Amino acid sequence: MSGNRHIIPFSGKKALAVTVAATVLVATAFYATVSTNGGHVPDPTVLSDLKQARKYGKSGDWAQSAQLIAPHARGRNPQAKLEYALLQSRGWGVARNREQARQLLLQAVAYDFAGRGRAAFELGRLYKSASGEDCIRIALEWFLKAAQWNYTKAHLELGAAYRKGLGTDPDLHEALNHYRIAAANGSATAIWSMIEMVRTGTGDSEPNLPMARSLAREHMPRLIEQARSGNAYAARTIARFHLDGRVVPHDRKKAGRWFKEAAGLGDPAAMHDLAQMLMKEPQESDTGRAILDLMRESARRGYAGAMTAMGRLHLKQRFGLSRADAVDWFRQGVAAGHGGSMEELARLYMAGDLLEPNPGEARRLAATGAKLHHKGSRRLLLEIDTKSGGAAQSADADPKRG
Repeated sequence: MSGNRHIIPFSGKKALAVTVAATVLVATAFYATVSTNGGHVPDPTVLSDLKQARKYGKSGDWAQSAQLIAPHARGRNPQAKLEYALLQSRGWGVARNREQARQLLLQAVAYDFAGRGRAAFELGRLYKSASGEDCIRIALEWFLKAAQWNYTKAHLELGAAYRKGLGTDPDLHEALNHYRIAAANGSATAIWSMIEMVRTGTGDSEPNLPMARSLAREHMPRLIEQARSGNAYAARTIARFHLDGRVVPHDRKKAGRWFKEAAGLGDPAAMHDLAQMLMKEPQESDTGRAILDLMRESARRGYAGAMTAMGRLHLKQRFGLSRADAVDWFRQGVAAGHGGSMEELARLYMAGDLLEPNPGEARRLAATGAKLHHKGSRRLLLEIDTKSGGAAQSADADPKRG
């Protein structure tokens, strides 16, 4: 096939190229069936199996869940198609296969059913994470469809798209509209993103600190209400605003209280942030143990920033930690996709510190971090290319890019 291609990676090294034309034709064909499908009438047997499958999922038995859903996903039930696509896209209970997930989602959106907006949203997420010059634009189209079909989480993605110019031109007005809708539907992430967008500016607007402060005053009561209702992200957001001190008054005591609230609710990012805050305060005899406990638990829960932070603490031999163990922590951070670990491990390879010198691996790590828009990795990549006389003018080496 010819024309622009969109790569949706399989697990491992496999990938499937899908042309824009084919995507449009498939989607058009499915939309054409919507009028004939009409409202979907679920089979009671299927409903019973899906209910049982969800129970298996809640208990972590994804294999049993997938086994129950799979036969119905091959049939005509759109909810089964959606739920099996979710398992395939994440690799829960089945081998990860994002292309098959995409096909199932395309089939699901052909039906007028309660999960149609969610199916469109998941299609948007698949395209957003795929490679190919038009994938971001197609992702935006699916997020717009999801919002049209009343899936409110799509407004958060649409706010980000208009804020950053992903698949469209930057548009502060549109971004604000979508963030406001998401915030009204309980998204603490939307409140944080909206205020930060206004504070820092977008491609079509200048920073506006007074407006950001006005938005903070407007939405802080909602964040506090959500935090008191057990929303860990809302509690962490309040803490970060107070610690930063630019849109609400700086108050380290309030920041610490809300970080502790979020950490107590199991939020790994709050655990990391609280540990970082404690490290900047006068150290008491048991503070070091509290910091390490928070960082280790955050890392155990999968927060990549905590893995990098633990590596740096080992590297500096803080709290009596072994310097040699820094490498293992940085490798965990690299595996989790954290640019900070990529930079740190690359510098160790360049210096031959704790590792055998390996300039090639150092550059690969720095380049990977640079593609993630990590500033330290971009600086290191520029240093490496400048010293080697290599592609210092490459896009990856450009410290202003991204």
